[in-house]
Amino acid sequence: MRIVLFALIFVCLACASYGHTVSGIVTDAQANPVANASVWLNQDRAPRKTDAAPDGTFSFDGVDTGLVEIVAWKEGLACGGMDARVAGDASVGIVLREPATVSLQLLERRLDPRTGAPEPPRPIAGARVLSLFVNNEFHASVEDLAPLGFPNPRSDDTGKLNLAFLPKGGYASFTVTHREYADQHIPYYPVDHKELTLQMLRGIVLRGRATNNHKLGVPRARVSISKVGPPPLRKYKEALSDSDGFYDAILEPGDYFVVAKHREYASSEPVRVSVRIDQDEAVCDVALATAHRISGRVASKDDRPVAGVNVHYVKEGVIYDSALTSVDGSFELRASAGDGKIHVDAPDGYIAEQGTDVGVTVTDADVAIGSPLRITELPVITGTIVDEAGAPQANVIVSSTNLEPQEWTVTADDGSFALRLLRAPHDGQAQFRAEHPRRFTRADFSLALSDPAPQRIQLIEFTPDTSPCDPNAVRNELELFRDKPAPPIDCKEWFNVADAKTPVTIASLAGKVIVLVFWGGFDTTEQSLTRIRMMNTLHEVFRETDDVAVVGICDSISESDEVRAFLQTNSVQYPVGIDNETASFDLYDIFSIPQVVVLDKKGVFRYYDVEGRLLELIKSLRREAG
Repeated sequence: MRIVLFALIFVCLACASYGHTVSGIVTDAQANPVANASVWLNQDRAPRKTDAAPDGTFSFDGVDTGLVEIVAWKEGLACGGMDARVAGDASVGIVLREPATVSLQLLERRLDPRTGAPEPPRPIAGARVLSLFVNNEFHASVEDLAPLGFPNPRSDDTGKLNLAFLPKGGYASFTVTHREYADQHIPYYPVDHKELTLQMLRGIVLRGRATNNHKLGVPRARVSISKVGPPPLRKYKEALSDSDGFYDAILEPGDYFVVAKHREYASSEPVRVSVRIDQDEAVCDVALATAHRISGRVASKDDRPVAGVNVHYVKEGVIYDSALTSVDGSFELRASAGDGKIHVDAPDGYIAEQGTDVGVTVTDADVAIGSPLRITELPVITGTIVDEAGAPQANVIVSSTNLEPQEWTVTADDGSFALRLLRAPHDGQAQFRAEHPRRFTRADFSLALSDPAPQRIQLIEFTPDTSPCDPNAVRNELELFRDKPAPPIDCKEWFNVADAKTPVTIASLAGKVIVLVFWGGFDTTEQSLTRIRMMNTLHEVFRETDDVAVVGICDSISESDEVRAFLQTNSVQYPVGIDNETASFDLYDIFSIPQVVVLDKKGVFRYYDVEGRLLELIKSLRREAG
């Protein structure tokens, strides 16, 4: 969760736009002050450290408007913290709880260079954690904080690495790095769970230099490396240039875009580079441009300033600079000469009044946007779904396809639907899919959120995608299970079943297409909650049929009352079991969640790569003989 440090979204605090003070108190789980705790504030990869006073209080002055990471820790306790948007002076509280450990076994994944066959792995010494994201609450950029005293253990000669400073009963996302191996990212893992084995691949060095328009090296440039894919670019790794502007990074083979950013320059143009397994190293230099400033203001419909809002300068789907609006709604971006767009990441439930990005041309001077960029409530998307003959269709699933989080709904008996969005896409053009739950008919449609007239959508026939699964599409290694009888499921407690004492089993669901979703009650990320909403929708659509079952398997770290509360909060009505220790997760070899697998009516494991095609896979399997 990202905390916005001001009173209300439309309230302007009486203070300067820059030079804020962030103060607070560090306490333990019993609300007792923690004296002499180390506290770090990291902004734009420039960390600072202070020690809490005997009464647990701390303070940082001169904090700019923008995003910050605040982390605290003391020997014998777990680390704590928060991510925050600073838009004015603020006071925060950080709790340090009982510590527990995540244990890692790091092994080198080795292949015979002649045959390509796997060789026995060997332990990796000297690996460390690059960054942490704890309890979906705060980031700890260990690479930045370690020189200022944050714990930074390394794997020993046996490949063992213990992170003994994480909150007991919590969970963490983390990236493991090594000077010779490509980074390994673990999305979510319970603290104090079983030892996690990670296999790392030897990487290839990407080297280069960040320079300015005078060909001089730029120190402390943030060199962002993204895998080639559809825009917007998603950062895979970041390197910080040294005092002469040189940087290096260890990457797995692939194609990447490289972009450099620095507070005193405009971002470089993306440079594409290929990293090949037969290379000793790859080289990619990047040139930062002279910065021109784009200034403006974000306001509500009644002209009140909107603080703490992200504003981006975008060119061809690439974000070149970002800023956070201050308490008076003002922002300032850096850009090189050329044409681009200003995009406002409006608060949840809102959209920029223009509905699309605002075009701007930068020449050889600074640009001031005269009129405020106003935000307004997101509209409710409404319409009617009809078949080829124009007859209204009930129970059709309507979902967004280019929004995060993804939204789902089901049409009523008269074919009508209403979909309320949480966020808007960058270009203000929302895309949707309507698909019939039984027939192979669907329709993809889009509309401008600035003027979303009611839609009348006609379904047409399509050919389902039943192609083989792509093992690289998911993090869990599930290809060995495909087309074989599915492993059993073993849960110690069941919810949303007629008889809690009678366990749900694969055998008891014979004759049904089974959609299994593995998740953790502790995981409240958008990815996980989107999966939960998707499963809720599928259960709603198929609950009256006798040949489809949606079943959830929750990891065993969550207590019964926690799972019960999670199900109630998220309106989950399909059967959910708490794993018996780690039995079900182990039998399916699940370590990364959420994970969906689909079994056919005979209990055979058929699909695990289901993104964007789950409904059509269910319909295809329903048509097979039981």
